[in-house]
Amino acid sequence: MSHCRYFCTRSQQFTSTGSDKIAIFRCFSTRKRSHYSVRDCNIINVSSGINHRRRSHYSARKCNIINVSSGVSRRRRSHYSARKCNIINVSSGVSRRKRSHYSVRDCNIINVSSGVSRRRRSHYSVRDCNIINVSSGVSGRKRSHCSVRDCNIINVSSGVSGRKRSHCSVRDCNIINVSSGINHRRRSHYSVRDCNIINVSSGVSGRKRSHSSVRDCNIINVSSGVSRRKRSHCSARKCNIINVSSGINHRRRSHSSVRDCNIINVSSGVSGRKRSLSN
Repeated sequence: MSHCRYFCTRSQQFTSTGSDKIAIFRCFSTRKRSHYSVRDCNIINVSSGINHRRRSHYSARKCNIINVSSGVSRRRRSHYSARKCNIINVSSGVSRRKRSHYSVRDCNIINVSSGVSRRRRSHYSVRDCNIINVSSGVSGRKRSHCSVRDCNIINVSSGVSGRKRSHCSVRDCNIINVSSGINHRRRSHYSVRDCNIINVSSGVSGRKRSHSSVRDCNIINVSSGVSRRKRSHCSARKCNIINVSSGINHRRRSHSSVRDCNIINVSSGVSGRKRSLSN
């Protein structure tokens, strides 16, 4: 207790039995520290403009940061490695994890919102990295010359330019809930397997491909003037298209074979299944 500073309210109460126990009610403590190591350290509910944990030249392991809000500058670090680091609920204009020249493994980023610049990286590899709920004008995952495996991007909305890639392979990649005028997954000269695109809406140009094969590809809930699956010189098998509406020119194909293809609930001025020279 000699190293802590307490700020108490008027209703503070102290009960002591000799010098053994001291109970402090409705008080707050601050722990300003520098140049030390932290292990198994939890920080919960840090709010209201607090500059917390400004550290340099030390290592951190198994450190959880939960509910950081309201203009907080958190974890400005350089020249160290971080493993198994969870960042949850970072909001309100926070600059988080600006890093360069190191590797990150098993890193989860959840609920990043409100104009945050996240994970600008170059010249390194990322494995098993999940990005969930990225919204509000966020520039996320601009990469070049790197490989990505088992990478999930969920709930990307509001004018986000996501996953512009060239000369790389992608496997088992799910893109869910892409909305609001996003130009997404423009690819050429590579193969995609087991790729699901669900809930693509609002003027999205999606999956423009040439000279590639697609297997087991589901497109569900495509609406609002979307031009989808314009293909040439490729084969499609077991392809389901469900709930296509609102003036969409869909599935214009030539010189290709279609098997086990279902089109359900096509309405509102849709030109559907125009085919020529196909089986």
